[in-house]
Order: sequence, then structure tokens, then C-alpha cells
Amino acid sequence: MQEKSPRGRHREAAENDIRILEAARAVFTDDPDAPISAVGARAGVGKSALYRRYASKEVLLQAVGEEVTETYVSRIERSHLDLDDGVAPRIVLAGFLADAASTGTHTMALAISGRFDPSPRDRRRSAEGWEAGERLVSRLQDAGALRAEVDWLDLNKLLETIGGLRAPDGERAHQLRRRYAALITAGLAPASEPLPGTPAGPADFGRTTSA
Repeated sequence: MQEKSPRGRHREAAENDIRILEAARAVFTDDPDAPISAVGARAGVGKSALYRRYASKEVLLQAVGEEVTETYVSRIERSHLDLDDGVAPRIVLAGFLADAASTGTHTMALAISGRFDPSPRDRRRSAEGWEAGERLVSRLQDAGALRAEVDWLDLNKLLETIGGLRAPDGERAHQLRRRYAALITAGLAPASEPLPGTPAGPADFGRTTSA
């Protein structure tokens, strides 16, 4: 058998990594307690290939967490670019919520929350995303597209709620999340009546809630 060239091995490793991360998202969304071996089985890669790249479940969860954060923060940054390009603020808000709901970032984040120590890169991008998110809220409010009393934590709590929606299959869950994202968008428009209660705070986010 002819030995693969370094370039061929590198390409195979990259392809394996893509399959592993895709499998990890699917497996851990369904069952955060699943063993790392379940990820390898779903990805169709051997144990050696899996553990060569990810020495433990926590290391794999860190990689998934980085990917989730990067996807979300990139979408926030794209919303700013859309505003810069003159896209209507209401369209920007609707697009942001719909895309955030569709990509499943909050669904994944809910599933793996508290199960790993975020990497320095993940923490840095999260901080950048937070700052960009707060600026996005201010820009949308200044443009009259978002209620004045809504803040960045409010939007994240809404997306967390949408992310928690479950359905018999993935396609149906995707449809429901987009539907409720659209419904929520309509409710975020400026109105004469103030919202009840106070905005969500850090203590309102977590893996468990009480009635």
C-alpha cells in the first residue's frame, strides 16, 4: 500500500476534524452526558484519530464551545456591517434573531454549559461579542427598531428560550425556532406600553430554573 504524502495526511486530518466537530454538536445536543466514544462512532473515525486530536471529552467540548462562540460573535459583527451598508435596522434585527435561532448556537450552548472550562480564546471572543452586542442594541434603539427598555441580556435570554425548543426531528425544531424568532421580533418593536418586570441579569442564565 502506498504511503500517503504529508499533504494527504494533513487533508485527511482536517476532514476528520470537521466530521468530529459536526458529530460532537449532534451528539452533545441530544445527550450532553454521552461519552466521547459516541462522537467517534457518529463521525466514523477510529479511536486513535479521535484521541490524537482531542485527548479528552473536555478538550473536545472546549473546541465545540469555541466554534459556537465564534459563530455567534461573527453573526453579531455581520449585523454591524449590514447597518453600515444601509440595510434597514428592522431587517437587521429580524435577520440576526432568525439566524441566531437557526444556527442552534444557543441550543448547543445550553447543552454544554458548565461542562468545560472555556479556553482563553473563547473567553476573549465572548468578551468581544458582548461589547459588539451591546453596541448593536444601542444602534438598533437609536434607529427606532428596538424598544428602549430592551437590553443585550434580554435578547440573549430570548434566544436561549428559543434554543430550548424541542421537536420530534431536527427540521421541525429548525422551523419552530425561526417561527418564534419572527414572533419575538414583532414584539421587540417600540411601543407605547412599557414591558413589565426588569431586564434579565447574569443570575437568570444557567442550566436550571425554578418555577
